[in-house]
Amino acid sequence: LGVRDTWDRELEDTIRFILESRQPLVAWWGPELVLFYNDEFAGHCGLRHPGSFGMPLREGWPEITAHLGSHLHELLSGDREGIYRSDDRIVLRRWDTPEVTWWTYSATPVRGPDGGVLGLIVFTAETTAQVVGGRRMALLAALGQDDEVAMHVRATANTGATREDVLEALLHVAVYAGVPAANHAIK
Repeated sequence: LGVRDTWDRELEDTIRFILESRQPLVAWWGPELVLFYNDEFAGHCGLRHPGSFGMPLREGWPEITAHLGSHLHELLSGDREGIYRSDDRIVLRRWDTPEVTWWTYSATPVRGPDGGVLGLIVFTAETTAQVVGGRRMALLAALGQDDEVAMHVRATANTGATREDVLEALLHVAVYAGVPAANHAIK
């Protein structure tokens, strides 16, 4: 991208915008999709921070390049106005091992004066905890198909029990109910 004095106004404005935002934001800039992000997103980078900052996306986050594939080409060529995904499953290597994560994000083109796409701004929210928690609760609800278990789950809302407390208790209920898979979930 060159020295900062040579940056166009759109890049300057985009960087300023993401740095001032409290929302985890990313900018992918130019044909190489050079990666910029704010402090709020840095916490989601794992061991890739700060090394991936300022690198082409294909080098810093190759799994994102593979995951979005043709969508990136469509966005950069101007053939697509933007993309939005909710609870999109993406396998990342933030901590040097594959990790299944879920994200809600929107990628929006930043256009220059001639209408050509110069880069992308990506609004992100990691939703892994919500997706995994919802699936666990759905599984546990399916294990107890009678109204008594549902009544006990609702009653915990008034006890101050945490979500983890409820999950642990329901796993123990599943063990005592004779659900074989539950025995492996308790360590």
